[in-house]
Amino acid sequence: MDKQKLKNYIESCRLKNTQPTYEIYDKISWDCEFVKKQILKKKLSPLFLPSENSTKLANYFPILNKASCCGKGICAECYLQIQPKKKTTSKDLCPFCRKNNFQVKYNFREAKSTKRKKKTKKLQKTKEKVKLARKKERELFEKQMEKIKTKLLKQRETELKKGLYDEDLKKIQEKEKLRDKNKVIFQLQKQNQAKIDQENNEIREKKKLENESISERIQRLMSSLDELSNEERDELEELMLEQVLRLSLEQNN
Repeated sequence: MDKQKLKNYIESCRLKNTQPTYEIYDKISWDCEFVKKQILKKKLSPLFLPSENSTKLANYFPILNKASCCGKGICAECYLQIQPKKKTTSKDLCPFCRKNNFQVKYNFREAKSTKRKKKTKKLQKTKEKVKLARKKERELFEKQMEKIKTKLLKQRETELKKGLYDEDLKKIQEKEKLRDKNKVIFQLQKQNQAKIDQENNEIREKKKLENESISERIQRLMSSLDELSNEERDELEELMLEQVLRLSLEQNN
């Protein structure tokens, strides 16, 4: 499909529906020309009916606007039902946080580079949090072990003063050995758990890469939709179904 044709198609779909949906809301009127201008200026998200909310358009436009005060999402129709006037006033209240001067902003589709940067930042933060938590666990474990050792030493000293036999001393030594063994076992269990977590993370990353490769394949086929053969069209349908199934499974999980 030609880029200009696709652009014109998207623009027509953006401005196709500017009337209120009376089946959902009570009857209310707003200035359709004003709404068209707001959509063209990209100050307001397009109004898509459920039948028009296709995957093709969803790739180009996010559906929700965001409140400038609290950042909560709201669709264009709901915003216009609350505020059908051309200008906002200081008395207009946000339906989420109840602040004055309720306005919205329309966030565009983010680039892949910015999305990757955000993902890497989130991963770094989570790694740092995990490291801090592990450090705290180690410190607590070491403190507890030191307390136990001091208690045992004190008990041993008092028992020796009372006149313990050699057999009792051997028992104490055996207990210490068992405690050391338990400590080693605990550390090994921790290491095994860390390996298991790492393998699970690698599997999740592989799944994400597979999903990304499928989406890239879909976009490549969609860019040349008119020139596709029957086999390629069948492949496109199969890829889209596979992507939908994977996304639904991930959401359920």
